[in-house]
Order: sequence, then C-alpha cells, then structure tokens
Amino acid sequence: MDDFINEDELHTFEGYLRYQCVDPATLTPDDKTMWRDIFDDVQRRCAATPKVGLMKLQPVPGEQKYAVAIRKGPDLWLTLWVRCSPKGDVFIMYPRGDREWQAHASYHLNGTLHQKSYDHVIGAQKRQP
Repeated sequence: MDDFINEDELHTFEGYLRYQCVDPATLTPDDKTMWRDIFDDVQRRCAATPKVGLMKLQPVPGEQKYAVAIRKGPDLWLTLWVRCSPKGDVFIMYPRGDREWQAHASYHLNGTLHQKSYDHVIGAQKRQP
C-alpha cells in the first residue's frame, strides 16, 4: 500500500480520513457523520481563505531574509521566510491569506523563543541566549 497522500486526495473525504489515520470501516454512523462535518467545514474554510498572492518584502539595512519555497510543477509556493534582524533576533514568518493572522515564531537574542498568532503568544520558552 502506498502511504503517500497527495494534495488532490486531501480534497476527498476518503483521502482526508487517510490523512487523519482514520479507518472508515471502523467508524460508527455517528462518528462518520462527525468526521464528514469536520471535513466539510475544512473544505468551506479553505475555499473562503484568500490566496496569499504577491509578497512585497522591503529591504531593511543590515537585515537578512531567507525564503523557503516548494515547487510543484510550474508553481512555486512560499512556505515561510526567515528574517534575521541586525540586533540578532530571528523571526520565522508564515505567510497567510488572512493578514490579521500574523503567524510567526521568534528567537530573541536573550534566549526567549515564542510563537504568536493574532498577536497572542501561543508558546514561550527560555532557551540559551
């Protein structure tokens, strides 16, 4: 059996269940309905989320930026970029269609590591400075 699940399969209910490691043969009718509702909600949210589009990253003196992209056929998708500030802080930026999201992780010179989403800290740790 091929364990690889391609992106097109994720848009099918069966492929989505495989990705979630759920065997449809073991589901009760109520469980199957629950999973179907979750799948339908995910599909609606994806359809309503705008694509990221063109990024306009302005150069900042002394700052370095690195992009991580995925090529699929003729398409090139930016998956994240890393920003290194002149002060020594490192930011991992996750592009999202919803500009309010502002999802990112940062590692600061003093050793603070945190992740933020919608301007709320999701996780913070103290690491080596």
